[in-house]
Amino acid sequence: MSIVKRYKNMDSSLTDIFEDVLTEIEKEKELKIINKLKGETKNGKPFLSVSATRVGVPTNIFGEVRELTITITGTSNDYVVETHVGCWKCGRTKVEGISSAEESLKKPQPVFGVPAFSYGNDLVKRIDELVRKNSKGDLGSENIEVIDG
Repeated sequence: MSIVKRYKNMDSSLTDIFEDVLTEIEKEKELKIINKLKGETKNGKPFLSVSATRVGVPTNIFGEVRELTITITGTSNDYVVETHVGCWKCGRTKVEGISSAEESLKKPQPVFGVPAFSYGNDLVKRIDELVRKNSKGDLGSENIEVIDG
């Protein structure tokens, strides 16, 4: 699942948003940050990206979070945030000893065993809160555009 949002006229601190995103990821016991990229694009715009992977064996191998990447690029008044959350999809087939998708979703889920889709949506909402916290502008609908997702 990937969601790309464009934020305009917010006068945001991209670095502060990124640092808060890192803090959010570090709170997840089942995720480990494996890569951080900080620099500029060819046209001189800030580029901030973090990738994390799951560190534990999933309860089910259908729909649980496997990895995530969050990328922020642009200027303080016109930037995009891409949130990608990947999940296992092996449970779509009938394999002995592996729960199907339907069976996996019926079982009680541990805290991090929520489906990647739900986790991703919650993360995107949390990123909106971080944008609001680290911006001078208003997080109104006229300042946000969902490009993909």
